[in-house]
Amino acid sequence: MRTKRRASLVRELSPHARPTNREGETAERELSLSLRIFLIIFSILLPLWLRFVLLEQSPFNWFLTVAWGLYAPVVVMELLGLFSGKIRTPNPGISRKLVIFNITSIASREVFSSLVKVIDSCLLHAPRYLPNFRVDVVVDEGAECLEELRRRYAGEPRVNLIVVPKAFRTPKGTKFKARANHFAVLVRRERGENRDDCWIYYLDDDSIVGEDTIRGIAKFVEDGRKLLGQGVLLFRRGGSRLAHICDMLRTMVDLGAFRFFIGRLGMPLAGLHGEHLLVRSDVADEIGWDFGEGALTEDCEFAARFIKKYRGRAGFLPCCVRAQSPKAVSHLWRQRARWWWGTISLLLSRECPHLMRLVLGLRVASWSLSFFVHPFVLTPLILLFRLLTGNLLTPTVAHEAGTVLIVLNLSYIVYSYIQGSLLNERPSDPMKRLKIYISCSALSLLLTFIEGLSVPYALARYDRRKFEVIPKEA
Repeated sequence: MRTKRRASLVRELSPHARPTNREGETAERELSLSLRIFLIIFSILLPLWLRFVLLEQSPFNWFLTVAWGLYAPVVVMELLGLFSGKIRTPNPGISRKLVIFNITSIASREVFSSLVKVIDSCLLHAPRYLPNFRVDVVVDEGAECLEELRRRYAGEPRVNLIVVPKAFRTPKGTKFKARANHFAVLVRRERGENRDDCWIYYLDDDSIVGEDTIRGIAKFVEDGRKLLGQGVLLFRRGGSRLAHICDMLRTMVDLGAFRFFIGRLGMPLAGLHGEHLLVRSDVADEIGWDFGEGALTEDCEFAARFIKKYRGRAGFLPCCVRAQSPKAVSHLWRQRARWWWGTISLLLSRECPHLMRLVLGLRVASWSLSFFVHPFVLTPLILLFRLLTGNLLTPTVAHEAGTVLIVLNLSYIVYSYIQGSLLNERPSDPMKRLKIYISCSALSLLLTFIEGLSVPYALARYDRRKFEVIPKEA
């Protein structure tokens, strides 16, 4: 890689820049979460809600109390992970195990520049801690930018193109990304690489790695006690500021429920991401990616099979990657709609373990109801109705416990957008931090409404026969 190209990439990856000590070694960085922010938000909202809420025994108010109570288990799942200690990126030695970076892409013109940045970030950061690494770029035969990829990396021995033939069919008829991943597993099987000293690190074509990512991977594979690792997604802004702030919630889910179930219990009961996913190669071979024609969320399908075969053998990957947020709110709805249908399909299948069905079912139920009964969505409508009918401007619940559950949920939502933005943007200027506090608090209602709309969109507009890949901003 030429010097100018490397320098340009280093500047672009500045959010991943690591502080160094006097000897020039990379210093340890940690992801710090502030419980104080959550407590302040809760202490402000609780007295306000108690001041304006009335208790009324009616069927509608009992419905609201029960519906809003569904969010309590989900919030508890998140808090168990969020406040279980700081996350420190380790300072490992060199790992000489073979680590293969698996980047599956449609390689279209819309995603090409993003794909190149991902490949280059691996080439830039991996050699220091993973001398025996390779980058496998998995694309379909006839992909728009296939020949351009070949030309660009013709002189780079670390980059290997795996081209999936158009005629390739899996035994179960799997389509889309999972089909390509399964073909890559078969290719590595022929090469004798599906063994216990080889690891596969799955990336999307918008997920840029940093030095902390490589350090976390090296530590994880050298430790060797776990068979699967999942870490934290941070997000670069696409074209939409609103879509970017919506993704702050995803960072907090990684640090919350994902961290608790994967890191503490060793089971991905809340699912997995298909990116920033580290799996020992023989395990990836045994499970495979052949989940059937209707599989839209191959990552959750993989999680379900892993739980059945390797209960307790997953671990939290103590590092981050920077993915990219959708460049428009409409693209965010398309993305969420696929996830919703894919998760529903898994919950209805026999492959979903009972405990995972309970955890994932609660999360999907609260998500599905959010557009219709979420406190941030329904309360303004109740207030408007009472204003128009001349009644008290007061939302009501049927039991005192409902008030606490509502405030717990609202506090967590506001806190997640604030803390997620602080982690992603890392502002050092106090005024910028204040701007995040104000803007996230003010936008929480709108952001919840946007996320909630993805379910009606999934029901009304999404074509489950397609696997939509949203375009990435250059």
